[in-house]
Amino acid sequence: IVYENGEKERGEANKEFLRRFSPKNLPGEKDIKYVKVSYPCQLLKENVVLVDTPGVQDLDEHRVQVTYDFLPKANAVIMLLDATSPMTRSEKEFIEEHLINNGFNTVDRYFLNIDGEPYALVNEDLYTLSEWLDGRECDFHNIDEVKIAAATLAKLHEASKGYDPPENSKLKSDLGRWPSLMEKRIKSLDKMRDMIRKKNRKSDFDLLYLKSMDFYKEMGKKALNTLRSSEYDKLCEKAEIEKGFCHHDYTYHNIILGKDNSVSVIDFDYCKREIRSFDISNFMIKVLKRNKWDITFAKAIIDAYNEVSKLEECEYNVLYAYLQFPQRYWRLANRYYYNEVNWGQNTFDSKLESIINEKDEYLKFLNDFKNEYNTI
Repeated sequence: IVYENGEKERGEANKEFLRRFSPKNLPGEKDIKYVKVSYPCQLLKENVVLVDTPGVQDLDEHRVQVTYDFLPKANAVIMLLDATSPMTRSEKEFIEEHLINNGFNTVDRYFLNIDGEPYALVNEDLYTLSEWLDGRECDFHNIDEVKIAAATLAKLHEASKGYDPPENSKLKSDLGRWPSLMEKRIKSLDKMRDMIRKKNRKSDFDLLYLKSMDFYKEMGKKALNTLRSSEYDKLCEKAEIEKGFCHHDYTYHNIILGKDNSVSVIDFDYCKREIRSFDISNFMIKVLKRNKWDITFAKAIIDAYNEVSKLEECEYNVLYAYLQFPQRYWRLANRYYYNEVNWGQNTFDSKLESIINEKDEYLKFLNDFKNEYNTI
């Protein structure tokens, strides 16, 4: 076991030894860098080293970055796909082919196997082989690259229109669901508070949550009121007719810039029927949290998007509702109290502190956005 601080620990690779290093049992101040396992295998005697990295869809961005940093050092890479992924490989192939046929051809196309399928099924696991894209991830601190990414998102949305899923398949949809989703998540903030109050011993995360929850609950209520006062239903009806879809994970590591500033978009696993305001807000939040909620970046995103596909006036109110809703706060707490991810205690604490520390910048941004775009 090699720790981030340089310490090392040896032992036999059995359950009793390894159980000590699970996120729940590992002391908060000791973070593991990697685990090296030796095994008497003939293949490994031929100077072969197998490296198991975090998944590229890991919820922890640092873990994702570890994987992307390691890829250039590998001689070969095998990507293992979850058979329970929100979208099957064949559906992803149809979606990408639809985009290509509509002029959006900068995607990571899959190669077909000898059976003409974009995936191979081996022992109930799915494997794909896709084109390697020569480039780098989009830098969300660089406003020019953010503008390029925003324009690309608009092109993707335009190219997505008219998509009909393959036979015996149905593209997942969140159209019309957001009022009820917001309502349920606001209520769940109270449920998680009640869970804390029943604890005899409260963690630092618990105490931070109790101190901050009322503010974020109130923000959730405001967002829900904004959404209900908007033309959300009308926009959902329009999206249903246009038959478009959203990427749903449009972030820096899925936006690849080539040497000539060409842009490729990858990882369409989470595509859904959805109004485009969701994709725009999700992208915007990922940019803004890295730039102290500077309204300049938000305006740059909207301006670049509008140059390709102009937003209607009513879309700004829906966009504002998504920006108001404390999705990051709710999601982090939900992961913590329902054990959705195996992060260490320190990771959870620091992420919650980071969100809370943004509060003043976040509120100023919302006020600036409201004044700039005359939202409700």
